[in-house]
Amino acid sequence: MVTKRKALDALHQQQYLVEIFDHEPERMDMLIDLALSGAHSAYRWQDYELLKKFVARFVGRDAVHPELRTAAHYEIILAFIDWLLPEMPVEEE
Repeated sequence: MVTKRKALDALHQQQYLVEIFDHEPERMDMLIDLALSGAHSAYRWQDYELLKKFVARFVGRDAVHPELRTAAHYEIILAFIDWLLPEMPVEEE
């Protein structure tokens, strides 16, 4: 299970995430909180889609900060969201 401390540590290991955090610390903090507190494995895909819409406001082609408008920033934040959310349980037969 990912904790907030673990998420922040992982964030600081990736340069693109550090750049996003430097420009948008409040939104990144909110992203982590939302992913960790509201994520239920049964709704993982819906949670991912909602968080993807949330980050599109500040990362990617519509970002306020031109530095965050790159495909690399957008792709890495999507990977970060995927990592933050819990895995879907495998149903055994």
